[in-house]
Amino acid sequence: MEKTVIVIGVCLLLTLSVFSGCVNVPKEFTQFSIVSFNVEPGIINQGEYANLSWIVINASSVNIDNGIGIVALTGRRIIQPTQTTTYIVTASNATTTKSATAKITVTPAQQIQATNITISDGMNDVSTVDYLTGKTTVVTSHPDIDVDNLDLVQATYTQQGTQATASLQVKGNIENRGKIRDPNSEDILSAFNTVEYGIQIITSKKDYSVSYSNQTGQLLIGGIEQINLTSSDFSVVGDTLTISFKLTSAAEAYSKLSVTSTYIKANFSSMESEGLVYLSDLAPNPPLVIFEAYASNIGSIGESIQFNGSVEPLTGQPPYTYRWDFGDQSSSTKLNPTHIYTKAGVYTYTFTVTDNADATASQSGTITINSYTPQQTPNIACTTDATTNRIQVAFADSNIKWNDIVITNDSGSPNCHWTIYDGGGVTNRGTNIMPTSYVTAGDYILIWGVTGNVRITLRYVPTNSLLGSWTINV
Repeated sequence: MEKTVIVIGVCLLLTLSVFSGCVNVPKEFTQFSIVSFNVEPGIINQGEYANLSWIVINASSVNIDNGIGIVALTGRRIIQPTQTTTYIVTASNATTTKSATAKITVTPAQQIQATNITISDGMNDVSTVDYLTGKTTVVTSHPDIDVDNLDLVQATYTQQGTQATASLQVKGNIENRGKIRDPNSEDILSAFNTVEYGIQIITSKKDYSVSYSNQTGQLLIGGIEQINLTSSDFSVVGDTLTISFKLTSAAEAYSKLSVTSTYIKANFSSMESEGLVYLSDLAPNPPLVIFEAYASNIGSIGESIQFNGSVEPLTGQPPYTYRWDFGDQSSSTKLNPTHIYTKAGVYTYTFTVTDNADATASQSGTITINSYTPQQTPNIACTTDATTNRIQVAFADSNIKWNDIVITNDSGSPNCHWTIYDGGGVTNRGTNIMPTSYVTAGDYILIWGVTGNVRITLRYVPTNSLLGSWTINV
């Protein structure tokens, strides 16, 4: 902006002096002179940039030192000095030479000391998680893999300038199997059998995530920039994997190191028959965290209430022990127990988990127990809609749960399937597990997989009595 204003002023004054002949133009705008020579900002940190600008009048040549050289009478240059520097502009005409200076102060970059970090992990803590029950189980052997090849022992990280080197060690040997999966790839849902090792480093400026599988490696910087590593960037020697890469800046201070090992075997096209194998270890283990602890918020005297708890995977030190306190002086050490209350009232239940290092975590909730007994056969009324293939609940007595109902059909076809929609979305997609929610008006059963007339029968389990039958033309 300063350059623009001065140049405009010079042009206006020269124009007036030429056409009017009666304006007193300052000598510095008409005679040979260095009008301005500036650097902005005047103070920068090492590695940052500044703007050097100048305006010279009636010179035959202009030269700026420190490697810039001969320049035009007016101009601007982006500079990046590595230390405090005084720039000199020299302007000449046929008889005279003039000069001016501009100083920029450079603050040295923060000197980060060399980093040398080692973290250790307890052995024999490779775990698997049952995602249906939420149970985490320590695995010491498995038919599909040598578990020692996943059991992390320790990890190290060194940093010198921008050069970073990280390694992880396992109890057995680094196993080369499968490949790194690209979540955007078309074959992400195909069958795979993969061992993958991960190293995560957090610095004062960036997050770095390294993935390694079977002689291939990838580096993800800041969750955005992905770099494919070459064979010169990693090495595997027996039980140790070592990865080297560059930080984006030598001014990055180390903050956190963590490592993972994972084995996944799955075929998403036939999950029901082949299942999923998921084994993993993490170092260091985050503090113990309960993922959820819940039960129905209402129940009845004599009713078997299902309680469900789970631990955030790979937190704490497995194996875990569990304790449920139901609020009526009774308890259970199962992960997912059932309990029957004998008196009406509001009860506070508490789920407590203790890990192998004696760390604990707890979570509580409340349940209201009323005097209704499920041994009374409830009433339910439904309507059918052949255009949408739905059997919809029009009315239902309170305190009927879907998991107290057995659904059968007379189609005789193994392809006859149903899905329950309970008002909160799809809660069931098969015929073997019923949702634990209460039956309310608006819930419906969607019939699919067959055509023609299908009769659906609902039976109430506590009294083994018929609730009703409905025929729908699918």
